[in-house]
This record gives sequence, structure tokens and C-alpha cells, in this order.
Amino acid sequence: MIRIFRPLSPRGLGLLVSVSAAAAAVVAAPQALAQRVVVSQSTSVGSGGPGGAMSMFDAPISSRQLEKYARLLSLTPDQTASAQELFKSQLADFQSAAEEARAAMDEIRAEFQESQDAEVFARRMPDVQRRLNAAREKFEKTLFDDMRLTLDEAQLARWPAMQEARRRDQFLPLGSLSGEAVDLFRVAESLSFPAETAAKVDPLLASYSAELDKALAAREQVRRNQPQLLGPGTTQRLDPSELQKQLEELREAGRKVRDVNARHARQIASVLSADEAARFDAEVRKASFPQVYREPSVLRQLAAAERFDDLSADQKQALAGLREKYQREAAPINDRWAAALKEHEDAGGGPVNLGGGGAMVIRMGGGEDEPQPLRDARSARQDLDRRTGDAVRAALTPEQAARLPAASRAPGARAGAAAGGG
Repeated sequence: MIRIFRPLSPRGLGLLVSVSAAAAAVVAAPQALAQRVVVSQSTSVGSGGPGGAMSMFDAPISSRQLEKYARLLSLTPDQTASAQELFKSQLADFQSAAEEARAAMDEIRAEFQESQDAEVFARRMPDVQRRLNAAREKFEKTLFDDMRLTLDEAQLARWPAMQEARRRDQFLPLGSLSGEAVDLFRVAESLSFPAETAAKVDPLLASYSAELDKALAAREQVRRNQPQLLGPGTTQRLDPSELQKQLEELREAGRKVRDVNARHARQIASVLSADEAARFDAEVRKASFPQVYREPSVLRQLAAAERFDDLSADQKQALAGLREKYQREAAPINDRWAAALKEHEDAGGGPVNLGGGGAMVIRMGGGEDEPQPLRDARSARQDLDRRTGDAVRAALTPEQAARLPAASRAPGARAGAAAGGG
């Protein structure tokens, strides 16, 4: 028997699902022991990767994305101005639909608070999502159809490349595996390669775009073909073995996207100078494993301390030594953590993004299935961060330490029971 408990929070629409050992045996699920499944559905879509996450109430296309598409099409100033007016018109229509959806969700949450009946989400959320999705589709179709009417032949020839960029913006953030949501165009752009280097990289990016587009289309086809086993409007009883099969199909499609990213990252790095390749690889690692390689809270505290204008010479020397020591010790720990994450995912672990209205992410085992090497590597980083933070504060006077920015939660710590990431 599958039991779906009421949402963990009215805003998050999180679902906690328990699969009993007896039920697993009846349906011949692959797990011999009782398993816990955590499903999180929120009003945000996208991952915490390079593309970031956006609210389900946000317009499907941002003004910044429109500027990018205009550059890719080489729009004239007049065409750009026309596109911006079209964008504003569609944005106003979408915002009206989004406000209606917000009001409807407020009513649903209020009804749940009063009745404590989780079925209210199943009864009413599908219609809210359908209407908002229709508004989203109308926004995009109308904008692009009207933009295309203004293009000349040379600009029309660039339309397929713009469409590939659009699909990267849409579908890459839905990746679940480490490295699956990486956009090598964003990485290359962030490094601002000189013209000579860009001339070597651009043809490789074009090849990458074409292959990635096929892999993304295949992954999204798998996602669309999957039966909706969980979410608003679906039954509260499901076969755990069928759920496991669905997750593995999505993982396999995601691995192909991840492998395209990894293969083309190696090809790009091979034409770069040693210094450029080192910077490129570092940015790819950061985008692939953001929970591992993003700047930690302790380094932000250390940087703030180094900017204090009342430090003594000894304090400056002590802080510089702490920075060097942290970077030396963190490098191998981070690499072990990233390797353990990838190994865990290759073995079928970690969260899977089911897509749908809002970000629906499912985690088999609720995180308790993590292998010991992954737990150990994460704990080692957390311990290093704690020790370094203590040493930074010890190097300062109490008055100086009080001026440090507050520390964020430990690296790899989950914001909630159903949070994703490593």
C-alpha cells in the first residue's frame, strides 16, 4: 500500500510517501526492505544550476532572454524595439493569468488550512496548472510567431540556432544529475575568451548545440511519455516497481544529456591554452556540482574579515594563512565529494525531476540510501568549514568577530526533507 501524507507545507505542496515492506513484497518491488520516498513539488521550476530556478508564476521568457535571442538573430534596432513591444504586450496578458492562478492557489491553501483535507490539492490544482500552462504557451507562441514575421532571409537562417538556445533555456534546468544542467554556452560566455580563442571554440559550441538539442528532445519525450504516477489529480495508490521503472528511464535519458555535456566540455578544453583550460574546467565543475564547488559561507566570512580596516599585521598574516590552508585542504575533499555524488547517481541514487507544473522532484529512500563514501565526503567538508570558521573568529577580536556576516547552513545540507542536491 502506498500512503501519501498531507503536504509538508501549504506553499510547498510537498508529499511524503511511505512504502511498507509488506506492500513492496506484494508488488515485487526491487527493494527487499521498507522504503521511504520523498516527493517535493513547489511553485519553482528549474534547478539550482547555471540557469537558476524561477517561479511558476514568472513569464516563460524573461527580458534578458529576449535580448539574447535578439542578438542571436542579429535583429536591427527597429526590430529589437518591435520585439520588446510584443514582449510587453504578451507579458501583460500573462501576468493577468498569473494573478488569477495566485488567487486560486490562495483559495486552495485556505481551504486546506480549514479542512486539513489534502485531497483539495488533487481536486483543484490540475485546473490551475492547466490554465497557467495555456497562458504560458500562448505567450511564447504569439511572441515568436510575430517576431518571425519581421525577419529577413539572413535572420531566418539563424532561427534554428535561436530555437536551440530557447530549448536549452527551457529544458536544461530540469536536469537532476550532476552535470546534466550545465550549459557550456554560459560557461564559455562567463570566461570572455579573446577573439582568437573564440574562433576555435565557436564551431565546437555549434556542434555541441546540435547534439545537445537531440538529447534534450529525447529526454523530454521520455518525460512526456511517462504515466503521471504522482502529483495533483493522480491516484494515491501506485505500484512501487512501476515508479522505480519510471525513475530509471528518466535517469537514463538524463545520463545521455550529462554525457553530451561532459564529452563536449573535454573537446572545448582540448583547444584551449593551459590557463584557459584550467579556468574552463573549474567553471564546468562548479556548474556540474554547485553544492560542492560554489563559494562556501566560510570563505565569504574570511573575505569579509580580510577587508576590515582595523586588522593588525599579525591578524592579516593569520587570515592569509587560513585562506591558503583551507584551499589546500578543501580541494581533495571537494573532488572526493563530487566523485561520490556521481558514483551514487550512476548507481541509481539521488533525486529525479519528474517535471510537470512546478518542479516535482522525487527521492527514493528519502536520502537515507546514501552510501557511506558520500556521507563521509560531505561530513569532511562540513568539518573543515566549521574548523576554519572557528579559526577565523579566533584570529579576530570579539568586536571584529561580531561584524562578520552570518554563516549560511552547512554545505550539502538540505533545506527540507524533500530538497534535492547532494
